[in-house]
Amino acid sequence: MKAISLHSVIPVRVEPKESAEQSTQILFGDTCTIIEQTPRWNRVKLDLDGQEGWVDSKMITPMAKEEYASYIADYANAAYVLYPIAYAVSANNAQTIPLTAGTRLPKYHDGQFQILGVSFRIDPSMVVQQPMPMNDQNLIPFSKKDPEWAREMQKKATQKRRACKMQTCRQLTLLLIVVYHKNRICQY
Repeated sequence: MKAISLHSVIPVRVEPKESAEQSTQILFGDTCTIIEQTPRWNRVKLDLDGQEGWVDSKMITPMAKEEYASYIADYANAAYVLYPIAYAVSANNAQTIPLTAGTRLPKYHDGQFQILGVSFRIDPSMVVQQPMPMNDQNLIPFSKKDPEWAREMQKKATQKRRACKMQTCRQLTLLLIVVYHKNRICQY
């Protein structure tokens, strides 16, 4: 059975208990496969990177096969949250949801996106339509300080892009955020 996160961040634990170590997390809009269920916990496999772990069963929302197929079919038309925190507002109930950098926004257009038929608004300046390519032009200020690092990051990004396109989009976005903020700190 497929499921989706409609929470900002859901901790994924190594064991089915609150005190267990967190192995990874599921961001808003990420999907997973439920592979085992208990009354309180679900063992899941993340669609993004294949990692497995336990999540509180109340934290994920099951998806019908048709919903999942439609959702996945739209991956190419997604945008991504660019900054460490951005806020999305539900059109249904005006609930504000904090979103972290790298969160995928499906069916994004002009400050709005949609998940499972629910529309959300977000400040367009907080979003990047396509992750920027990892090249010297985008990393000029930092690459001049450490050109070897920039070449290595470009090489890693190219390798990862071949391995897993979805995961690379998020990683590139997060890496560019780190570089952007590191550059801003270096300029002061």
